[in-house]
Amino acid sequence: MTEGGAAQELAGELRKLREESGLSYQQIIAWGQKRPVLVIFKKTSLSNWFNGKDVPSEPKVFEALVGLLEAAAERRHPGHQRQPIQAWERFRSRAAGERKRQASSQLAKQQESDGHVEQRPSAAGDVAKAARVLVVLPPQAAWLRALRSNEPSRVHMTHQEAFHVVCEVFRREVVDFIDPDLHAAYRALHMAVEVFEDELSGMFGPDSGSQWRVLTSYPPQRQEQLDKLISARDGFDAKYRSMVNLLNAKGLLPSQDDVERERAAQAGAETEGVLRALERLSSLRKRPHEHHDMRLTIEIRESVERDLGARGNDMSDVEAWEQERQELIGSLHAASVDLHEGELLDLIDEVRLILINYQAAWDHYQYESATRRIAVDHAIAAIRMFRKGKPFPAATSDYRATLGYVHDVVSIDSDHSVEHW
Repeated sequence: MTEGGAAQELAGELRKLREESGLSYQQIIAWGQKRPVLVIFKKTSLSNWFNGKDVPSEPKVFEALVGLLEAAAERRHPGHQRQPIQAWERFRSRAAGERKRQASSQLAKQQESDGHVEQRPSAAGDVAKAARVLVVLPPQAAWLRALRSNEPSRVHMTHQEAFHVVCEVFRREVVDFIDPDLHAAYRALHMAVEVFEDELSGMFGPDSGSQWRVLTSYPPQRQEQLDKLISARDGFDAKYRSMVNLLNAKGLLPSQDDVERERAAQAGAETEGVLRALERLSSLRKRPHEHHDMRLTIEIRESVERDLGARGNDMSDVEAWEQERQELIGSLHAASVDLHEGELLDLIDEVRLILINYQAAWDHYQYESATRRIAVDHAIAAIRMFRKGKPFPAATSDYRATLGYVHDVVSIDSDHSVEHW
């Protein structure tokens, strides 16, 4: 099996099952929130699982997801043959093991080069590398302070999601410090992150409807997990503190300006494809010579069809516009896979939801071009603020109204699709 083969194989099987189920991410998320035992699915995690960028680390969450998709596929295709949950778990375990081996291999390669690293002088390049680490693990971040300072028997889901993003970044790239002491400190931090993630992912809380995972709510036989979790948290905190103190002692701690420049560079690269797709969607017109909103009402549709009918019922202009629109929505989705910021990814998903549900605008008496730009312009403004490291702008009343309409549509579809599963 090739490198990454098990994770890609699992992702491929999950994608096929999801296609058979016909469920959207929104329906999966809605179903998890309705379960008697809460399962919180996030768009970021689902996207990574179905694209092979990550592997579900919690067996119970994975079992809930597979059970939902299998049930939906059976309802949609009565002849659908379920795979036993044990087979799915073997898929997941193999992929999770592969992921850990790959992370260990990266660290081992660095260890082999340690002798050579010691022969090289420390360089200012380590400051830039340290800035990359502090962009991912910013000391001032509220979620990081909470995970480091509080007893982790009660963890908010937003903190766990933020830490999950950190773990993904650490798995994708191992920073190669020139200074041998920093090199060793970073390796130790990298391993502590992995251990803490393993223990944190096991906090599958029994409380329904809560954003908190509370380990003390478990049966007594599972209370032993608390000691392991606290130990993993303490190990992560110690290695993080050691890394920052070492950078400071060696005069290599990056300034806030250094960190901000690195964060802006990462944010720019991360959002480039999404911003390009959004800008093209914003400027899309029904026909190239039109500079005003094309209001897609039933009356205008009839008028356009009459005009085109006089030219031999040629619908090529309409079809070409719709094809380009669909391609741009597809480009937006493809580019969003590169996003690591959960809040931004959720926003882009909202915008795609609006665009998809307004594509039948003829039939809903809606103003497609105006609606499209309401959604797209809000996303563009959010990306620009994200690149500056500032909070997202508040949604306009038009955007909230548009999103409310779409959520009503999705909620109705979701209720019809998943309420009995």
